[in-house]
Amino acid sequence: ADVDASRLAQALEGLRSKAQAAAVTTCDITDANQCEALITTAERFFNGPVDVFVANAGRPFGGALAEASPLDIRKVIDVNVTGSILSAQAALRSLVRSRQACLLFTGSLQSVMGRAERSVYTASKHAIAGLVKSLALEMGPQGVRVNGIAPTLVDTSFLHQAYEQAGVEVVSALT
Repeated sequence: ADVDASRLAQALEGLRSKAQAAAVTTCDITDANQCEALITTAERFFNGPVDVFVANAGRPFGGALAEASPLDIRKVIDVNVTGSILSAQAALRSLVRSRQACLLFTGSLQSVMGRAERSVYTASKHAIAGLVKSLALEMGPQGVRVNGIAPTLVDTSFLHQAYEQAGVEVVSALT
């Protein structure tokens, strides 16, 4: 699932060559109704509850907080925090019916450390670390494993966008 239909079409082509069956659907994870529809689509495709859900939300933001617009701040928080929460909430309704349920959040190295000129993004990813800890305690007794990963730099369009916003050349950041 992704908000970008053209990226989904590319992903589906790649999946078809490697998987027996694959499905994609657009979803804006900041919209609770679309999150519910995503899970309904997955349950229909798999003919049962969702076993694994990966909340891989990310919207980059680089730059000084003093220069961030309220709209930029809201967009980062809406996707990285609210979107992660809403998509996980929808998924949990299905995961609790699975015998091998796992909810996995993608945080960031910024989930566990701070960095100058990344305060908005860092705050959003710190929220994910707290969400993982709390949900693990909340959902563990119901048989749902909740984990988070905190990757560092990965050469993706997301990284290029974040570094472009910060005025940093990506090549130098990766070396």
